[in-house]
Amino acid sequence: MRAFIASCIVIFLFIWTAASIPVSSIPSADRNLTANDFTFLSSLPSPNLSLSSSSNTITPILNLTSSQNVFKRYHVPNTETILWFELGYDCNHDAMMQTINAAKVFCQAQIDAGGSTLPRDEDPFKDDLGYGAAITVASVKPNSPLTWEILKNVMQGLWNYLIIDGRYVEAEFDVWHGDQLRVGRGMIEAAPSFPGTATS
Repeated sequence: MRAFIASCIVIFLFIWTAASIPVSSIPSADRNLTANDFTFLSSLPSPNLSLSSSSNTITPILNLTSSQNVFKRYHVPNTETILWFELGYDCNHDAMMQTINAAKVFCQAQIDAGGSTLPRDEDPFKDDLGYGAAITVASVKPNSPLTWEILKNVMQGLWNYLIIDGRYVEAEFDVWHGDQLRVGRGMIEAAPSFPGTATS
């Protein structure tokens, strides 16, 4: 009887020890990333949007479900920019297309005009022209504002990942760029349509 009890204790301790090993310590190239892998995402306050030029912060507003709470990495082709996406709910297709395209055109116009870093009054960058979707991107390093080039890369990444790949959903994302690592935080979300710009 004592041997049986001792065996049970050993088995219990083995199972308890194995269960206490964090998933993040188990090496796996294919393991999906979760909020615990990225404290800069999981530690942000929630809910509600809080944007101001003085704080340059964005707080999550999408109230994502647990099944969607997985971060997806997307490297924007031919750039050093990487986006880490957390996907949300469906968004109007035309609204997303027109909003992202307008932001891309605007960024390119700033670059063509000789613009480099975003001026203080344009950081956070906000694009809401009344199409039914809105984009906000903010710098996360006080002494290293986003550049128009990086912001254009972000818009290209949104276009590729959400439009070309047919996702058409709201999303929150972190912006990484080359050896600067994490440089920005942003979101694309549904927004009210203004008269004359409403999409079908």
